[in-house]
Amino acid sequence: MRRRLGFTFMELMLVVVILAALAAFTFPRLGGTYHRARLQQAARELAATLRQARYVAVIRGDASEVRLDPSGGRYQLGLINLDAEGEPVEEEEDPAELDRIGLTAEDLRIRSLPEDVYFILVDSAAPPSESGGRPRVLFYPDGSAAAAALAVQNQRRQALHIEIFRTTGMVKVRPGRPVVPPEARPLFYLPE
Repeated sequence: MRRRLGFTFMELMLVVVILAALAAFTFPRLGGTYHRARLQQAARELAATLRQARYVAVIRGDASEVRLDPSGGRYQLGLINLDAEGEPVEEEEDPAELDRIGLTAEDLRIRSLPEDVYFILVDSAAPPSESGGRPRVLFYPDGSAAAAALAVQNQRRQALHIEIFRTTGMVKVRPGRPVVPPEARPLFYLPE
């Protein structure tokens, strides 16, 4: 009796079918993981900019803001100088002031969300900015903020929302869309 060394064609085809079935179930999930990771990274970077704005307001002893461009998917940290009545005063950015509070010109640049991530909700109690009437989130020297909620979503309709609490200025990233918006008037609801 002769011993068989190797596999039959049927055995090889069975292995190929099993591998194809596993790939069919695994690869779509990996694609979702990639898009979810990009969404989470975008929300973390936006939240970091909001936290930095709060920190800057406390260190400077003057208000700061994060200007938002919902339709363009952009945002930017900005410094505000308030007069005695609490009204904004237009002034040039002083490099010595930036150095004192630990900021660079890079920190004040306009940032963009990834191409497949976009704003679906911008809800802020802060009045729109004087330049362009765009929404913004304001932070005050005592660490408080204008209550706000921002939501970002990717093309797979996965969403994260960021809440900014009025009394503490705390920034919190949460999954999904906000269930109850903050006590604020909505400025922009974007089409989905």
